[in-house]
Amino acid sequence: MCPIVSLSDETGTIQGGVMTRGTAPDLRLPIGVYGVALLFVVAPLANIVVSFAGAGVNQWYRPAQFFALVWTIALVDWIWIAGTIISGVALFLRHKSTWLIAVTSLVIVLLWNGYRALKLEPTATDAEFVRVQIIFAVVVSLSILVIGFYARYPYLDRRQQWIFPTAQRFSVRTPVVVHAGRDFAGLTESVSSAGLLVRLAEPTELPGNPTEVELTLTDVPILGVITAEVVRRDQDVLRLRFKRFGWGARGILEGWLRSRPRA
Repeated sequence: MCPIVSLSDETGTIQGGVMTRGTAPDLRLPIGVYGVALLFVVAPLANIVVSFAGAGVNQWYRPAQFFALVWTIALVDWIWIAGTIISGVALFLRHKSTWLIAVTSLVIVLLWNGYRALKLEPTATDAEFVRVQIIFAVVVSLSILVIGFYARYPYLDRRQQWIFPTAQRFSVRTPVVVHAGRDFAGLTESVSSAGLLVRLAEPTELPGNPTEVELTLTDVPILGVITAEVVRRDQDVLRLRFKRFGWGARGILEGWLRSRPRA
C-alpha cells in the first residue's frame, strides 16, 4: 500500500488522505474565437439590413415593410445566412465538438456559395456576387486558422475530444504504483475513465524519461496493470492518459469511482 503523505499544489492540499480545495488556474479565454463568432453572428444580419437600406425602399425599417422584404430573400441565400449564424453560435460554446460543427458548417457554406458562383452568367451583378464570395472565402479561411490556433490547452480542457464527450473527472485520492524501470508509489489527485493525475510520494525523475508507463490502482486490482501515455511530467506530478483501455475496463473504473464519496 502507498503511505499516507502530505501533498499540495495549485489545486489544493492533501493531508492524511483528505483534500482541501485551493485556487486552480482557469482556462484562458479564446478571445480570437469569440471575435470570429461575433462576426459570423452579426455579419449576415448586418448584410440584410444594409441590402434593404440600399434598395431604395421607403421606410424599409418599419416592421411591416421590413418583414415583407425578408420574405423576398431567396431560399438559397437563407442557406448560407443560417449556416454562418449557426457557426457563430457554435463558436461561443467552448468545446472541441461545437467548434468542429462550426468549421464544418462554414466549409459547407463556402462550398455551396462557390458552386453557385461557378454556375452564374458573367454579368455585372454576378461579378459582384463572385467578388463577395472571394472575400467570404478569405474570411472563412482566416477564421479556421484562428480556431485551429485556439483549439488547444490552455484555451480548452486538455481532456476534451473532438467527437466523443469529455470523461467526467472525479476528485479521488487512491494509492497508485507507477511502473517505469522500478516502482514509484503515489496518490491520485483526480481520476477519470480516460486518465488520471498522480502525485508521487517524492520528487523523482523517471528513468529514461519514458513517454509511456504502466500503473496499478491498488484499490482496483481487477483492472490489473494499465498502460498509460505520459501527457505531462513535472517533478513529482504526472498526468497520464490511459491507452488500450477498453470499454469494459472503463465501465469498471467509472462504477468504482461513482461508488466512492466525493471530496
